Amino acid sequence: MRIALLIETLQGGGAEAVVRTLASGLAQRGHDTFVYCLRQAGTPLEKLLSLGVTVREARTRRRDPLLPARLAYWFSQDGIELANSHNSAATVMSLPAAKGLRIPLVQTRHGGLLGRPTRFARLANLAGSLLSATTIVAESQRDSLPPPLARRAVCIANGLELESVSPREARQALERLCGRVLVGPVVLSVGTICPEKDLCNLLRAFALLRLELSGATLIHVGAPRNPAYHRLVQAQVRRLALDSHVVFCGGVAEPWKLMAGADVFCLASATEAMPLVVIEAMSQSVPIVATAVGAVGRLDQAAPGGDDCPRRYLISHGVSGLLARPGEPHALAAVLRQTLYDRRAAARRAQRALADYRKFFSSGPMVCAYEQLYLKLLKPKTAASRPKPTPVQRPKVLLVGPAPHQIGGMTSVIDSLMAGPLAARYALQRYWPRGAGEANATGRRGPLHWFRSVARHAAALADLARTIRRTRSRILHVHTCSFFSFYRSLLDIGLGKLLGCRTCLHVHGARFDEFCAASGAVARWVIRRGCEMCDALIVLAPYWVARLKPYTGRARIHAVPNGIELPANTPPSRARPAPVCRFLFLGVLCPRKGVNELLAAAAQMRAAGTPFELILAGPAEPDNEMWPERVRDLGLETCVQFTGPVSGTRKAELLASADCLVLPSH
Repeated sequence: MRIALLIETLQGGGAEAVVRTLASGLAQRGHDTFVYCLRQAGTPLEKLLSLGVTVREARTRRRDPLLPARLAYWFSQDGIELANSHNSAATVMSLPAAKGLRIPLVQTRHGGLLGRPTRFARLANLAGSLLSATTIVAESQRDSLPPPLARRAVCIANGLELESVSPREARQALERLCGRVLVGPVVLSVGTICPEKDLCNLLRAFALLRLELSGATLIHVGAPRNPAYHRLVQAQVRRLALDSHVVFCGGVAEPWKLMAGADVFCLASATEAMPLVVIEAMSQSVPIVATAVGAVGRLDQAAPGGDDCPRRYLISHGVSGLLARPGEPHALAAVLRQTLYDRRAAARRAQRALADYRKFFSSGPMVCAYEQLYLKLLKPKTAASRPKPTPVQRPKVLLVGPAPHQIGGMTSVIDSLMAGPLAARYALQRYWPRGAGEANATGRRGPLHWFRSVARHAAALADLARTIRRTRSRILHVHTCSFFSFYRSLLDIGLGKLLGCRTCLHVHGARFDEFCAASGAVARWVIRRGCEMCDALIVLAPYWVARLKPYTGRARIHAVPNGIELPANTPPSRARPAPVCRFLFLGVLCPRKGVNELLAAAAQMRAAGTPFELILAGPAEPDNEMWPERVRDLGLETCVQFTGPVSGTRKAELLASADCLVLPSH
């Protein structure tokens, strides 16, 4: 499936963390996943990009009236089959594009805010009947939905994939963040400073707690979201004389890494849906105290700790944590006191919370539930679009690269693709520019030469266009390397996009990063835009993904190692004395392949009396045909043999007969 997840930004810990986790999980399950941010992503994207997730940013500061048109263009360009919005603004902005392109649109509703609904929330409620499906993260959210929408809503619990942090490391991180050594009990709270989190209630409960535990410290991690409420919280701290006992650390990336360093985690919210911060605390095995709101838990559970309890609520009161009624500081102070006085019972509850997290609230169940919903929504569309069984046609792929008679890595890779198992699933066809790469025989670079060169490349592009039309190719797979070859390949990619092909740029050679680094500002812009224009950018190893990332922008990079298929090798023929070692060099004879160093080493072995044979198999570059003369100058005529270009069976025979392959490339 090709799935688009829409949200305003990826910076944050609520709905934003769910989108990051869901995108990663869908990509790992083999789906083509796209994340569309109405504003900037606002967070590092390396992990998502390494999994093959494409992230697009609209970068709109205000509500852009052209944003629906831009989303429609993205849906069409990326071939999106289903869209899932994760806030009201994304739902309203993407609905016209989804309906116009007949793409199923799923709306996921995360936690709501206190007070009057926003304009986009009201519009999303009105448009509820036009949506393909609505998901909620907690059953308690049904009460806030319009009745028709509440009946149709599907509940999918949030999930995260987090690693455990040792209490010692987390405590040290907390102390660095606070700038002091933490001696007494530590109560940790995480969340934005806003009325929904009811930090004033927590401060009153903490003041009551300090009447018995005067050495306790309250640490709050989270940035202010409501300036007026932030001023109210600061005034409450001064009124309760807690200035030296409460630490506000502001926003912190990945605050879950601090949780194991606290003695108790506390969430005093007045309203919640299914708060991810509680799931994070469960994953770190820290004792949890929270208010009984939303899907956090209930005080009146009939069978706390039963098998159905953790699926509906995060915390089972008295089993995996302790709960208090919202807005009651004395009740909250009592459960905090109980947790800090009975550490052994608190540790047992924390271990049960960790077990519930691993069973119900890790990323696996959430991603699987969304995947099943997506498949269910796409199934009717698929059945309607194909009422009668039709013969399966293989997608047609046009491979563009060097001519078959040329020698080199690109030619070998294309040969292997054409002859390999991929040909059973795709109709592979080969194309190489006729005459586009002809050399200037005279060596002169006058106006006539440049005119002829432009004419040759224009003719080659026209021939490629005719070939794409004639073969009806759906995918254009262009093999390229560095310098002029790359710019020439971008013209092929652009032509393929104009003709409606999906495009793949396959970069070979070991000098592409050197080529990018040596390019000027304008050339780098061309390189970045050209790579982003492709539907896929292929490099030969994960090493090159990291090396090329600074130059390729938001391009979707895949690491695909080379592979070739050779004829079955025959037993090596050794028509030479046993002590003589046969060395084989395969490649273009040029300085960058290390041929100078190889001949110098051979001369040293000859001087030392070491018996050997050296076979140089490959073509010489036009400007570097002095190798036979160099061999004579070093006195290696009897030890070095030139075979010229080899391929296929001849290459396999040479490999079978050699004792050692030598590749001293720079």
